[in-house]
Amino acid sequence: MQTNCTRLAGVLLCFLLLSWSPKFSPVTLFPQSESMVSVEDWVLATEKTGVKAYYRITTCGEDQVIYLRFVNSNTGAVQVSWKGEIQFSGESQPRSIKEQSSSLTIQNGEVSGTSCINPAIAELVVKQELSPVVNMEAYFFQQLTITQN
Repeated sequence: MQTNCTRLAGVLLCFLLLSWSPKFSPVTLFPQSESMVSVEDWVLATEKTGVKAYYRITTCGEDQVIYLRFVNSNTGAVQVSWKGEIQFSGESQPRSIKEQSSSLTIQNGEVSGTSCINPAIAELVVKQELSPVVNMEAYFFQQLTITQN
């Protein structure tokens, strides 16, 4: 009986020490990166039919990317579709970034792009594929349509 208690106490002590160790702390395992952004970092681009559309321009490595964020205040899911345009510094007119529309189904609440490397929802991360772009200054949701599901 004494041996079992000693072993159990040893195991508990090991877990306790591991939880205090900087090498195994949750902060080290899941570091906060630049992609963890506060609400203040987002720019409200438009609001339509209970959905607010935001963007945030930041860097990913050496390139600029744009994270998109939608907040659905409707009671149910909505289908959101749009075409994106980017305003570049020094240019008078925004440029369309692709011909076809992007589309997402958004549940009640919020969904946003937070990672430029293997994003969970690719439509929420706008990045240049061919060459680095470092002079983006605004994003526009053109032809934004909201359809109740």
